[in-house]
Amino acid sequence: MEKQEIIELVKVAMPDAEVEPEGADCSFTLNVVSQAFKGEKLLARQQKVLKIFTDQLQSGALHSLSVRAYTPEEWQKILANQKSVQIEL
Repeated sequence: MEKQEIIELVKVAMPDAEVEPEGADCSFTLNVVSQAFKGEKLLARQQKVLKIFTDQLQSGALHSLSVRAYTPEEWQKILANQKSVQIEL
């Protein structure tokens, strides 16, 4: 699958999501940021995203898909921590 296809599939199911796929061919890791995750536990978030790719995983179009799912607030904290580490170097 192409990265753009993955982004579009997530956006159809979760229109507010920001999606960053990493990987190639049939193995990807997704960073997905959405308000839809607010109040949900990590496993529920991952299942929500993986459900979008049920057909692709069953057909073999995707062999592996890892999901990192964050709310916008969580994502901002991660970015802020990364910036502080870079400044310390």
